[in-house]
Order: sequence, then C-alpha cells, then structure tokens
Amino acid sequence: MQPLWKARAWTRGAFATFIAQLAAVGFAYYATGRLGLLVGVLRGEISPLWPPSGIALAAMLVLGARVWPGLLAGSILIKAELMPLAPALLSGVGSLLGPVCAYFLLRRIGFSTKLERQKDALALVFLGALAAMLVSSTVGTIVIVSANVIPAHQFLVAWFTWWTGDAMGVLAFTPLLLQFRHRRWPRYVYWRRLAEAIILLLGSLVCFLASLHLLNAAFVAFPLIGWAAVRFGLAGAAPVGLVISVIDTVTAVHGVGPYLDETLLTRMVVLQLFNSSAVLGGLFLAVTIMEREHARWTIEQTADRLNEVINHLEQSRTTPTVADRTPPPKRGRSD
Repeated sequence: MQPLWKARAWTRGAFATFIAQLAAVGFAYYATGRLGLLVGVLRGEISPLWPPSGIALAAMLVLGARVWPGLLAGSILIKAELMPLAPALLSGVGSLLGPVCAYFLLRRIGFSTKLERQKDALALVFLGALAAMLVSSTVGTIVIVSANVIPAHQFLVAWFTWWTGDAMGVLAFTPLLLQFRHRRWPRYVYWRRLAEAIILLLGSLVCFLASLHLLNAAFVAFPLIGWAAVRFGLAGAAPVGLVISVIDTVTAVHGVGPYLDETLLTRMVVLQLFNSSAVLGGLFLAVTIMEREHARWTIEQTADRLNEVINHLEQSRTTPTVADRTPPPKRGRSD
C-alpha cells in the first residue's frame, strides 16, 4: 500500500482498508487503555500495566508505521478523560513516542515478527520494552507534572510507574499478538493437547494466585512459564506470562502478599524486576527451543538429501553404462 501522501493513487478498496485499520487500532488502544486504568495508581492517572503500548508496537510491526494516526487518536482520547485538553494532547503524543521509537529501533536491527531467534527476543525486551519506553515515560511524566495533574514531589514514582506500565505492556502483549499473526493453527483439534493447554493456563492462574497470597512465594511463576515454553513454545509462554503479570500487578497495586507494608516506589521496582525476569525467561526459553527444533529439522533435511545423493552415486556405479553393454568389434582374419 502506498504512503498517505499518495492517497490519490489509491483504489477505493485500499483506502477503505486503510481507514478500517486506523479505526481498529484506535479502538484497540482506547479499549485496552480503559482496562489498564482499572489498576491505575496516583489518582488513577498512571497504570503499572499499560496494554496500549504493546498494542501500538504490535500494530506498527504488522501494519507499518502508517497506522500512527489511529493510535494517536486513541491515545489522546484516553488521556482527555483524565486531564484537561492541552496536557491531554501533549501526554497522548508522549505516550505514543515510546512505541514509535521501539518500532524504528527494532526495524533498524532487522527484527523478525516471527520471534524465532534469540536476537529478536533480546531486542524486544531490551530495545523495544526497557529502552524505548523510557522516552514515553519521561515525556509523559514531565507533561502531567507541569500541568499540575500530580504534585511535583511524586515525579520519581510517577516516572517509574509509567515506565513499568509501558514496558510490561510490550513484554506481556506484543509477543502474544505476534503469535496470533504467525501461528499455524492445526486443521484438527487434538483433545489431549487442548486439555493440557487449558489445564496449564488455569493451573497457572490458581497456583500462582494461591502461592502469592498465601505463601508470598512469587517464584512459583518461573516453573509454570518454563512448563508452558517447553510444551507449547511461545504460544504457551506468552499467555501464561500475561496471566502472571496481571495477577502480580494487581497484587502490587493493592499492596498485599509480598508487597505488604512497602512504599509505592518499592512496589513498582520489585514489580518491574519480577515481571521482566519472568517474561524474559519464558520468552528466551521458548525461542531457544524453537531454534533447536529448526536446527534439528535442517540437519534432518540435509541428511535426507545426502542419502539421496549417496544412493544415486551407488546406483550409477553398479548400473552398467551403454559403453559397457556394447560388445567389442570383431577383428577380421588377417591373411
């Protein structure tokens, strides 16, 4: 599809598709933003789990940077419900700067949306989530503090909470959405496999929730994510990581379980460290397993081709040629 400034060369169908994409990504940004604000802190202005960041990055990776107008409209709309119009415009632009920077950083290093290489997994975590989201958190926090939306003495906790929410939005939602794009769904339903997946997801929910609130044992998340990565790859690790991130975020916001009697800044720091470690571990393990399976498949294909070549050479060696089957000419009697 051609750029927006060449719209006159578009067909009606292409332009209608573009408008539908803008509307879809804008609505997804707004709807997930409303969900993220359910766990908002600091007067409900900032969420430590901000799904729109992951939605925006995934949308640009799949559809291209041209969908930014829809994302910007959704960002401004959600901010306009929280603050006056002028800071809402600036804050909406600031919120989108992080995903835009992440998109261009990932494109710069040749990021693949299939997430089949360790390079892609590390780039998504450290460049797409942790590094690029510093831009949106810094700009957004400066805007809301300057507009007196939150007091200046809460700048540090607001900045860190904003960064935590944007980074976790990318880590929890972007891999899951990219899997939906590239996942090859089987034609037939294998009921044992489906039952195992359901038990894994529900079991992770129950086990982590119980261990977190009864035993203050958040480390139970790591074997659960590892089991999902080994059995189902990234398609299993991403949903389990999302469930664990949501539960841990709600626990941290309400200050219960292992976050009891801790300050908001301490809770946000621990939340960022734990969720990043859990999601990174599952993502890295799943990608490593996929790389191993791809390497094994490549070796098997190479071995099959070598066997075919060897069999062909053996057949050529044992099969007589035309010259071998032709009898030698008879010599005439010499007088």
